[in-house]
Amino acid sequence: MFFRKKKDPLQEELEQMRRESEARQSQPTANWQTTQSTASWDNRPSSSGSFRMIVEDIFSITGRGTVLTGQIESGQIRVGDTVLINNNLRGKITGVEAFRRTLTEAQAGEKVGLLINLNRNQISRGDVITK
Repeated sequence: MFFRKKKDPLQEELEQMRRESEARQSQPTANWQTTQSTASWDNRPSSSGSFRMIVEDIFSITGRGTVLTGQIESGQIRVGDTVLINNNLRGKITGVEAFRRTLTEAQAGEKVGLLINLNRNQISRGDVITK
């Protein structure tokens, strides 16, 4: 006969919550897209089309410049690209980073930090960056 240790109900509940949390994190974010004839859910961020990102945070790095963070909603961005902030302020991307990795380009769905050649006081949270 095999003897097993009885599981603690609290431990079981914590394990279940962890599994559910991991499952939610692995699911892609859903985007609502309307086409000419039908409306449908698209679970993948669109890397085609024009670049668009909303600024979530802004900070300055001494000797490097201003960093804008956020998740790319559509399109892609490369080092050297010229961007528009709120369709009136131009800036040049001098660096792209994601989770302490230096990148040459980033696509829709990625959370990134964009190094830009503008002053911190020219940009605010919620501004829209486009190409």
